[in-house]
Amino acid sequence: MLPEFQTTYGMSDNGTFSWGEKLSSKAPNYAKKFFRTGFTTNNSISLSGGNENIQSYFSYANVYSQGITPQNDYRSHNLNSKVGFNILKDIHIDFTAKFTNQHITNQAAAGYLWNPLTGVYLFPRGEDWNGYKENFEVYDPARGCYVQNWTNTQQQQFGNPYWMLNRQTPITDRNRYEFGGSIKWNITPDLNIQGRMRYERGEEHWIHNAYASSVGNLYPMGRMKDNRYFSDQLYGDVLVSYNHTFNDFSLSATAGSSFTKTKTSHVDLWGEGSQFSQPGSGNIFYPNIFTPNNYYGNMSTVGKDDNWMTQKRLNSVFATAQLGYREGIFLDISARNDWSSALAFTESCSFFIPLLEVVSC
Repeated sequence: MLPEFQTTYGMSDNGTFSWGEKLSSKAPNYAKKFFRTGFTTNNSISLSGGNENIQSYFSYANVYSQGITPQNDYRSHNLNSKVGFNILKDIHIDFTAKFTNQHITNQAAAGYLWNPLTGVYLFPRGEDWNGYKENFEVYDPARGCYVQNWTNTQQQQFGNPYWMLNRQTPITDRNRYEFGGSIKWNITPDLNIQGRMRYERGEEHWIHNAYASSVGNLYPMGRMKDNRYFSDQLYGDVLVSYNHTFNDFSLSATAGSSFTKTKTSHVDLWGEGSQFSQPGSGNIFYPNIFTPNNYYGNMSTVGKDDNWMTQKRLNSVFATAQLGYREGIFLDISARNDWSSALAFTESCSFFIPLLEVVSC
């Protein structure tokens, strides 16, 4: 389902708009020539087996898709494994591991800047769409490189969509790791204790380089952008649970303690500017070479005041109990106290949460 476009009037305002002279014949719908048929494929395989003392599971899945925008591709790989076994019949141990990898090119952008759809929709009517598609760049001998070819290369609102797809390509790579383990001891049929631990790590690498002349020549020598993001979380808890029925009464109670430790960090490389001639004049040696040593001075720096790394710790103790009578009236009591590093250097670094509730069915 495409928007409706006027197809009667040609190019105006030096190649910016389409309110010029009346065309001799209606212009085609250029958006139909731009989009493609998208598709998604899913493949998976799993293996499981075991006996009363040990169980295991493994799975692999991948997803590949092509969006309706040319060169918009997505790929992911997912690995999942779990092993559980019993020790002395009363102790059960579980281990889990997961891994996810994602690769994305030309992810859809919001707004009109850096968005190829803006150029598709606003392309002046009556102009040679195929010509700008096949020749989205032309050689500039002054800069010694290819630059954007478009009806108006000086305005920033929109540009040649094929230049954006090929010379302003955003590329994202993500990895996520998850490892976990638990041990549970059934001391009696009514009483058990268990401990759990889980570690998660996320990594993201985002590259969004722009070749010389991009965005209305805002970057005459090109722009380098290479960002990396990292996140870590470690969680652990110990729980003691008790469940028992006394004639008409039932009691269910759990008490325990937990901690959560999180850490985030990022490293940003951003370089742009004009051609270097001498110290103090320009900072890029050669166009379209996106490595740090091609920049005399990067315009983006990361320091201690830029929040490039954050850390947080949360410790908790908690207890909850439910007393029931004839499965119709229940008294719930809960209490929790947290100590958060986010409240450091305040009057109190902890907060208490009580709960008392009576439920009748």
